[in-house]
Amino acid sequence: MEETKKREITIGAVYSGISYQHGVLFRDEYRNIINILPICEFGKIDLLEYDILIFPRGTDQEVVYAERKKIGRFLESKGILISFGEVTKDWIPGCLWDGVVPEDDGPLSIIEKAHPIFKDLKDENLHWHKGATGWCCHGHFIAHQSSEILVTNKIGYPMVYIDRQSTNGIILIAGQLDAFCHIYVGIRGAEIFFENVLNWAENETKKLKGGE
Repeated sequence: MEETKKREITIGAVYSGISYQHGVLFRDEYRNIINILPICEFGKIDLLEYDILIFPRGTDQEVVYAERKKIGRFLESKGILISFGEVTKDWIPGCLWDGVVPEDDGPLSIIEKAHPIFKDLKDENLHWHKGATGWCCHGHFIAHQSSEILVTNKIGYPMVYIDRQSTNGIILIAGQLDAFCHIYVGIRGAEIFFENVLNWAENETKKLKGGE
């Protein structure tokens, strides 16, 4: 496991050895603040040592599904879980991935424009999927009724949301905004989004755990 500097808040990110995960997690600005958690060792890792867990797109769904009870205990201990990309197995409490439609790949709408994770971002800064075929997406979700819907596609399906009700912790689902892939290919909006998410998660951790 990667050695990191001591911080008041401890962040872990699951690493499956995929190129875009490596390209982000091993950057100097991130490897010094994010502990790398190899997917092959996930079953042995004490998740309660972390305040924030990040699951990049490409995380092995079978492995995390097998460890869903441990992930649930992490959330019940007031942890923050951040998931990018598809969630095709039932391992995140209250999370239901609902497949893909063409609108998932089109322009997105920020619903909560004042939310800190959209600092310095506009709708157009979130349209990262612009392939030649117009079809490169990671789907949408059916959000918990009490969830905070932050981003939708043009027909109103949730693309990014926060769930504060399913557990004692906080869950941020950011399916289409798979920051790791798009930081890796040099999209500035993805870098801003990821930095904002990290800052937001650290501030929320302080509130959850009595640091403010």
